[in-house]
Amino acid sequence: MISAIVFMAIVPLALLLVLTFTLLSGRMSETLRKRVELGLILTVYPAFILHWAWQAWTDQQRGDWSSFGLMAGLGCLFAVQFVVALRTRTLFPRYGHPKA
Repeated sequence: MISAIVFMAIVPLALLLVLTFTLLSGRMSETLRKRVELGLILTVYPAFILHWAWQAWTDQQRGDWSSFGLMAGLGCLFAVQFVVALRTRTLFPRYGHPKA
């Protein structure tokens, strides 16, 4: 049971790290890099948003309002970051880009 849980956590993390390394190393063509980056945007940000929303819902059910506020706030921050990432088509929209 523990090995299955570890496998389910390690494999997606390893794939994400390999894709991130490949994106940042410059070994991909520009069009392929943009496609992979968009795929990561459409999977990673919603996963984090759903996770924080689930945590906020769980805390609300328990009546832990301070933790609920923290988790809801984190979910909102990831939602804003998701919208910014979709508009700019970059995975980390505020990192390494000069301000206009």
